[in-house]
Amino acid sequence: MNITDPIREFARTAPGADAIILPDDTAISYRALDQHIDRFARRVLTLGLRPGQIAGLAIAPPNEALALIMALALARIGVASADMALPARHLAAAFVQPGIAPPPGTRAIPFDRSWFAAVPGEEQEELVEGREGAAVFRVFATSGTTGLRRFCPVSHADMALRIAGKGFPIVSASGRTILICAMGLGGSAGLRGCLTTFSVAGTLVFTHMAGLVNAVLRHGVTALAASPRTLQEVLATTPAGVGPLPSLRALRISGSHLPAKLARIAAQRLCPNVVTTFGSTETSNVCSGRWGEFPSEPLAIGRILPDMEVQAVDEDHQPLPPGTEGLLRIRGPGMVKGYFDDAAATRASFRDGWFYTGDRGAVTAARVMIVTGRTGDFINSGGVKVNPRVIEEVLLSVPEVTQAVAFAVPDADGLAQIWAAIVSETPVERAVLIRLCAEKLGPTAPKFIMQMPDLPRNENGKIVTDALVDFAARHYQRSGAAR
Repeated sequence: MNITDPIREFARTAPGADAIILPDDTAISYRALDQHIDRFARRVLTLGLRPGQIAGLAIAPPNEALALIMALALARIGVASADMALPARHLAAAFVQPGIAPPPGTRAIPFDRSWFAAVPGEEQEELVEGREGAAVFRVFATSGTTGLRRFCPVSHADMALRIAGKGFPIVSASGRTILICAMGLGGSAGLRGCLTTFSVAGTLVFTHMAGLVNAVLRHGVTALAASPRTLQEVLATTPAGVGPLPSLRALRISGSHLPAKLARIAAQRLCPNVVTTFGSTETSNVCSGRWGEFPSEPLAIGRILPDMEVQAVDEDHQPLPPGTEGLLRIRGPGMVKGYFDDAAATRASFRDGWFYTGDRGAVTAARVMIVTGRTGDFINSGGVKVNPRVIEEVLLSVPEVTQAVAFAVPDADGLAQIWAAIVSETPVERAVLIRLCAEKLGPTAPKFIMQMPDLPRNENGKIVTDALVDFAARHYQRSGAAR
């Protein structure tokens, strides 16, 4: 099998159906998409690339549609794609968009849109796909919030398993799936959402963030996939007074913890059906649930999908009773067997067929998954372990606060002190924040709260706390002691 098989099938059975709608409202049918994939793939073959090799894609936004078509073209002939985070020694070549500097140490191949233009006589026969399902489709980079990026080789067969049965209610009244994926296509979740849409002959809509709401209304978009960060950006550009968008059937939020405040606003202004999911690059989607479905468990993500197994285990890898917090491990179809070219990391995270996520949490008797935080995120303050999410939710309860993060910083004596950083629409008096935290959190209230114009994030939108810790540590160095 080949991950482009559904596109080829719908090019034959529903050739005129819209596969992609570009920001300028240009529509690309399934037949045209299939032809674009073939044309680019033929050009790649003339350059000497062969099945089993890896090619990098150096393409900058807002060219997500172009990057998607190129990744599918490489996949069709058995060449894996990767973004430029993958070390150059693993890349047979890199396709470089004009205006982007070629990555050092890589065979750089400039390209332009003429590669997709029809050439007389070439359309007589369809290009035969590389059909080995075990071949690598994509090498995905993990989030890398600690600076230690790892890479997951996902095969065609694995990606097909990640798509099958992992959808959510995104069809319109007429049965069409029309998706905007507002979370980038370089990551596993974003690309999986696109391929899920293609697997049911749906339509993928590309748009600029500022025009997203208008695109939803104009094209009858049924689903929006986003991370909490991009959801926040969407809401910031949503015109005042806009209520739930009538065509939207679901918001699917993944990538990190969804704060309750953000979920409430999204339900009011975009769509009341806010679906939260949990997954990883290593395992794909693991569980999902409607936000607010578990009021007694504020840190619950959702119900574990039928084909996935999740356990909370102790330090000796022994399963814990339902509802007991421990280390979370996962196994199921479509999971990678290890990291690309990283045996040490593989040994640390993969054991006896399980992937150890690095998260702490619990699994209830009803298979509800609760994630309390990353194993390294808990703040040990004076021997008391503090969950930063609890602090963040308190800070986000302030109406003006739009972002919040809590973290630990060693003071001049090396003892961990609780800090927090916020972003707010207007300045908030420090006394108000301190009083609120003291009332709600008692001794676990942050000792310092920084107000910042924005929080540092990596390209996947996740907060890089190391940068905040470094900033706070410099404060200690300047002051000579905690104040």
